[in-house]
Amino acid sequence: MKRASDPRKLGRFAYLKEIAPATTYRLFNPRVPVIICSKSGSKVAAMPANSCSSVSDSPPIISIAIRKGIRTNKIVRSSSHFSINWLSFEPESSRTIVLDLGKPSNSRKDAGLEDKLKEFGVAYSLVSNIPVLRMACAFALCKVKRWISTGDHDLFIASVMSAKASPDFTADGYWKLRDYKPILYVGSIRSNPLITIDPHRERIEEI
Repeated sequence: MKRASDPRKLGRFAYLKEIAPATTYRLFNPRVPVIICSKSGSKVAAMPANSCSSVSDSPPIISIAIRKGIRTNKIVRSSSHFSINWLSFEPESSRTIVLDLGKPSNSRKDAGLEDKLKEFGVAYSLVSNIPVLRMACAFALCKVKRWISTGDHDLFIASVMSAKASPDFTADGYWKLRDYKPILYVGSIRSNPLITIDPHRERIEEI
């Protein structure tokens, strides 16, 4: 029989509970959900993504994990290009975009749509033939270098071709967080899934 560990030797860890390894990804929340947009022919795809990260500063390279089999994954593979869009917590319509584009495909029969952004009434423009949200506070245009199968997701490795940001993003590369208030996804869509933090008011706001 396995002997129980002595709590006195565990110290602080004695107060931590066991969690299922499969839920480890939720420990990374809250995270900023960006909107990934891509276009192949007449088909336009869009989705919020939490698993997006910079993996190289020079050259600028990012990674984005997209679930296998979904429409956005297929269109990004086909086009080899996509945009990353950052939205502010205000106005409320920004949060609506995040929630709407995150709905499962079958909730709006999305699989048969030509243009998901038009279907949800989300305004966008084509920049180098890549969809960019008009409400974006910042965006980056990316070209896929390769993708790797990682369990139930594909990890796309992409180079950043160009990027733009609002004046709230300083010349030395930081958000002042005065006009731009980041949307933070807490990890569940059950209630109040999106929050923000305003360091100038020293408080957290919820929907």
